[in-house]
Amino acid sequence: MKFTCNKETLIKEILAAQKIITQKNQITIISNVLLECDDDKLIIKATDAKLRFETEIPVICHTPGKIALFCDRFAQILKALPAGDLNIDAQEEKVSISILKYPAIHYELRYQNPENFPWSEDPQSDEFFHFTKKSFIQMINNTIFAVSDDEMRLFLNGVYFEKVENELIMVATDGKRLSYIAQTLEEEIDAFEGIIIPPKFLQLIKDLSYGVEGEVAIAIKDQHIYARFDGVKIASSLIDGQFPAYRRAIPEKQEYQLLADRHEFIEAVKRMTIMADSKAKRIYMTIEEGAIKFHVEESKMGKASDSIACEYTGPTMPFAFNFEHLLTPLRVMESEQVSFAFTHTDKAITLASQPAENFFHVIMSMQLDNNT
Repeated sequence: MKFTCNKETLIKEILAAQKIITQKNQITIISNVLLECDDDKLIIKATDAKLRFETEIPVICHTPGKIALFCDRFAQILKALPAGDLNIDAQEEKVSISILKYPAIHYELRYQNPENFPWSEDPQSDEFFHFTKKSFIQMINNTIFAVSDDEMRLFLNGVYFEKVENELIMVATDGKRLSYIAQTLEEEIDAFEGIIIPPKFLQLIKDLSYGVEGEVAIAIKDQHIYARFDGVKIASSLIDGQFPAYRRAIPEKQEYQLLADRHEFIEAVKRMTIMADSKAKRIYMTIEEGAIKFHVEESKMGKASDSIACEYTGPTMPFAFNFEHLLTPLRVMESEQVSFAFTHTDKAITLASQPAENFFHVIMSMQLDNNT
């Protein structure tokens, strides 16, 4: 195999492939990136056995063929090379790497038998459904942060994805908070059973996308999910397990509601985090008519307090929250105002954009101590 290509074009895709590969042992075939050259294009493939990536770039193909290269070392070489067109020539178990403008720079890297590289066929084109990338990325942004990292409960280690009537729904929960978003389908698609998607797959869609314009094509087949967008193909095995009956965690009715400026609320909470215990992350919030009062009291560090105006009529209600559970959903919202719906101090609150959008976040309050 021999081809010529632009170094900057190649390294961009190799670095994307490197995000897939977790193994650093070059003896392991899945630590390699597969390069297939033919018809003036180079196909690049990478996998960690559960997640896989495929893309292609234009090249001048002198001799077609394919090789498997240790991705980590190949990426290091490309980073070290100056900009310009490079030659890659694979012969007799070694690949020669050089820059045309700088003939004194030369690398040789051993490659492995590409036939040992694990790969399976994608679904047929008619098995994919299409969705706007902007909407899909919005769904990811509003759920991925609530995924649990508890390895003892693998069924919470991903984002639940299902179709209900004419909507696609994503839900994530770690048992202390729940994030929900629904998007209306613009075209009819086949029904599918609810699935649990690994967050790494969803994060890759965000990382590898050229902005939010265009579409993403999705297919679900044989316990795998596939996505195509911006010339990239990625796929992942699904998390095996039973996602909890999340609708039971969504309050059917909440008696009280307040409206507050989202930016003011975020800034007030951020000020409280300075004095909050870094492990417990607890801040206190008292809701009363016309105001939300915040305070933190930690004996080792000191204390802090603040207050912002709100629209609220009802009894005074004290709460304690993990400040990250408040800040993370607020930061992904775009509205000027947010609403908090609640019934009692020891019950969950529902945080949503105002005016209401197609997503909300249910947050469990923390235990109040005697100092509040």
